[in-house]
Amino acid sequence: MYKRTDTKPIFVNGVQIGGQNKVVIQSMCNTKTKDIDATVNQILKLENAGGQIVRVACLDIEDAKAIKKIKNKIHIPIVADIHFDYKIALQAIESGVDKIRINPGNIGDEEKVRALCAYVNPEENFSEQVKESIEGIEERDELVVLTDMLGGSVNNEFMRYLNRPGFYLVTGLNLPLLIALLTSPEADTVRLIQESLEEMKNQIVFCNELKAEEENEDF
Repeated sequence: MYKRTDTKPIFVNGVQIGGQNKVVIQSMCNTKTKDIDATVNQILKLENAGGQIVRVACLDIEDAKAIKKIKNKIHIPIVADIHFDYKIALQAIESGVDKIRINPGNIGDEEKVRALCAYVNPEENFSEQVKESIEGIEERDELVVLTDMLGGSVNNEFMRYLNRPGFYLVTGLNLPLLIALLTSPEADTVRLIQESLEEMKNQIVFCNELKAEEENEDF
């Protein structure tokens, strides 16, 4: 008897992917996303055919901006397929997209990215995990580490490696920052970090004021 692989459940605006036996139907538009009417018409046809999630290509900022208007006219979650530029992903997030798909070719080899979970398993020594991870990288290679907060135990653990050549530690991690650092073509690591942090200032938003501004624009 065939047993399906156990997978981690992920929710896309209420639609569960993985962690269950149900098959979720997803399809992708072949329209230009910035052509809002054509894209909406195609999505509505997908809905009538039983589609549960739709994906659209975001090749530029105008495609990402169009998502906001598209979402107001459809009834299923929308996924933005991001190519080449992290700023497109940031705009899609601002437009209210339900999920981001980063084209794998923009990131590179999977082994270049590693996530460490601190203090989840009491039997694991986080200090040793950090040490093994850093010692496994040649000193001629650059290493960018992102942590959650300044003064936290995780960030403090990495602080001791600041004298290591090519080691960069950035704290105050959020999703837009992670996307920017993973996908930007900028070759100068220091410049990339500085520009990304400046861009992230625009991603910190007081949503109550944002909603009030949108309501005022409607009148």
